[in-house]
Amino acid sequence: MDLYQRKQTMNDDKVLKNISESYKELSEIDSFDPKAFIADKNTSQELCDFMLSLALFCNDLKDLMMFNILVLNAKPDNLSEIKPDLGQFNGLKVYLQRSYILLIHELGVLLKKNSQIIKGNEFQNILNFLPKDKRKCWRSIIDILVKDRKINKKDNFTKILAIIRNKTGGHYDTKEISTGYKTMFIKNNNEPYISGGSNISSSRFYFADAAAQIYYYKRQKDFDLSIPNFDQTIKELVENISETFWLLIYRFINKRSPWSKPSQYKIPDFKKLKFD
Repeated sequence: MDLYQRKQTMNDDKVLKNISESYKELSEIDSFDPKAFIADKNTSQELCDFMLSLALFCNDLKDLMMFNILVLNAKPDNLSEIKPDLGQFNGLKVYLQRSYILLIHELGVLLKKNSQIIKGNEFQNILNFLPKDKRKCWRSIIDILVKDRKINKKDNFTKILAIIRNKTGGHYDTKEISTGYKTMFIKNNNEPYISGGSNISSSRFYFADAAAQIYYYKRQKDFDLSIPNFDQTIKELVENISETFWLLIYRFINKRSPWSKPSQYKIPDFKKLKFD
């Protein structure tokens, strides 16, 4: 089946109220020769391993996108009143933004480690399959995350990629969190909020969400990278990246093996698997 016949884009207009609804959108299960990801005379094992890692990246990014839709479809009615539901909603949005940034940062690390594979003829042939807009997305990712080139400050996508590139810590970098906290509550005299419940379900440290969020706004100023609508821009960037790498994986598999229906539908018994 042609890839574009399969193509569907996740967007915030999708009415997704729970995870089980997403199961209905999946196409029927197909299979392919498992040796598609094993080296042969035309394809190195390094390329196969790289493409496997990109496939997992695609799944992880898709899961975050799906979670994002669930959160946005649970938006509180009143977005101007300080209440627990608004705090939790904003906290979840901040968590997703941080997760997007860290995941794409990890993608940059993966691409750098496999820069020689990327330059190879076989991978370049796969890239040539991409439509023009997705090749542009690929070039932006490589230019900013791999080659550390200067950014186009008129392009919001590359500005966000620059923020991702310049991130040095993980989810819980103490310096980053402290910088956000001091900016929000000390320098700007805002009150820190908390829901101090009797258990984890009834509690939330809203001040910590705010500290993480403010850090990224500060980074925009530090690098003179004003992004008018950060939420919308990162959403569009993530969608563009997900479609670009999704097409790369499809192309690789299609070149290596025909698709077919599984000979049997069997759930593996992980306890009986053989290991090297």
